[in-house]
Amino acid sequence: MGRRVLVHFCSIIGSYHKVSIKHLDAYLDELEHRFNNRKNEYIFRDTLMKLVTAAKLPYSELVKRAA
Repeated sequence: MGRRVLVHFCSIIGSYHKVSIKHLDAYLDELEHRFNNRKNEYIFRDTLMKLVTAAKLPYSELVKRAA
């Protein structure tokens, strides 16, 4: 497990210029999505369909502080 954590940490550092604790869950979710879909030939289409059909997220909800 320690090696997997190190690999993911290096992926985060290699993908982003700055990593904040506030958004760490979002970074890890994105890495998990990339890993789980690495062999998906239709990743662009699937991602685009999710973006088009997703519910709206108001800016106030996006930037609200965690309780």
